[in-house]
Amino acid sequence: MLFDADGVLQGVRAGWLEELTSAGGDRGEEFVLAVFAAERSCLTGQDFAAAMQEVLGQFDIARPLAEVIDPDYWIQVDPAMVAAVSVVRSRGISCGLATNQQNLRGGHMRGALYVDDIFDAQFYSWELGFAKPDPDYFRAITERVGGRPERMLFIDDNADNVGGAREVGLHAELFPAGGGVAALRPLLAAYGVSLD
Repeated sequence: MLFDADGVLQGVRAGWLEELTSAGGDRGEEFVLAVFAAERSCLTGQDFAAAMQEVLGQFDIARPLAEVIDPDYWIQVDPAMVAAVSVVRSRGISCGLATNQQNLRGGHMRGALYVDDIFDAQFYSWELGFAKPDPDYFRAITERVGGRPERMLFIDDNADNVGGAREVGLHAELFPAGGGVAALRPLLAAYGVSLD
């Protein structure tokens, strides 16, 4: 079973956008768009720190990256969802994290958050060289685990990502962003997996 991270297992804490916008000063909104563009360009393997050095230079920001972007990336984990994944895994079902991340944010997730404790495998776009919804992202996962796509279930809050997984033959379900365990419970029950 594959779980997306953002929108499913974690969100962002309140105030993150205001903090990022503030870092850009008079060009705050333009700066935020530039950061988003840099992040998107790094989802398949480019170094986010290098991309951001260019962005900071364009906006004449002399502060270190860690002072501009929260080193924790404003991540707010949903502990109830993390506990639910642990229950699924205790049922003997292999669980993997399937997420689009640039290298710094993904490295933080791997090293400082819950992911090492509850997942059998982690599939980050920056390591695979493909990003969701590209079907090759899901092909790369199935090749790595040696599993048959039709025996895998993928849960994501993005309809395009769900479509990409289905194109490769995975079972895939759209999760309402931030829906929590109340949304996860009936979705898993449809596949015969109980959280009780």
